[in-house]
Amino acid sequence: MKKIICLFLCMFVGVVNASVILGPTAVDVSAIDASPYGADNTNLIDQTGLSAAYVSGVTDFASFTSTTTAGYTGDSGLGLGGVGGLGSFYFDLGALFSVDSIATWGQDCCSATMFSYDLFSSDIFGATGSRNFIGNFSAGLSPNAFAHSFSSVSAQYFELDVTSNGGYSATRFNEIVFGGATSSVPEPSSIALLTLGLIGFGFSRKTKT
Repeated sequence: MKKIICLFLCMFVGVVNASVILGPTAVDVSAIDASPYGADNTNLIDQTGLSAAYVSGVTDFASFTSTTTAGYTGDSGLGLGGVGGLGSFYFDLGALFSVDSIATWGQDCCSATMFSYDLFSSDIFGATGSRNFIGNFSAGLSPNAFAHSFSSVSAQYFELDVTSNGGYSATRFNEIVFGGATSSVPEPSSIALLTLGLIGFGFSRKTKT
């Protein structure tokens, strides 16, 4: 009985206990710049300009972000205009995950670099949902990743509000990834079924003795 319970618990922990790259599946912004800088925000999530490729849900977050760099790729990573270049980026991870880290890559030249941002989890994809503040994090003018960890949150949608970009009329960074569990957070119904199954198995074992 103890061995079976341990097996169930190990299987459950294994679902949510590995820190891997979680690549966003969609991106939007609060204000598109009329210049080419806002032409294609998918450049922020398509691995354009990175020195190595990742597989979302598989690649280890820590090792990838510590060794991978980004090069300047023209209009790649340029996303929003707005007032003084400050505004918001919205990201959809495609499913509910336990997320505990984020990394952004700057570019190795030029201006309009994002230097800091506030990160929020959100209940919807876009500007009208309720938000939960996660923290303020640094970025900068560098080809290396700026990686940060935080207390794990269960969310599918995230909002990045630029708080500093050197005073330019647009905001520039090259790529973004999140880090967390290897697969989606188990639904409450799945957890309940697992619990009931263990209780039922234990009861049947007891009645046989």
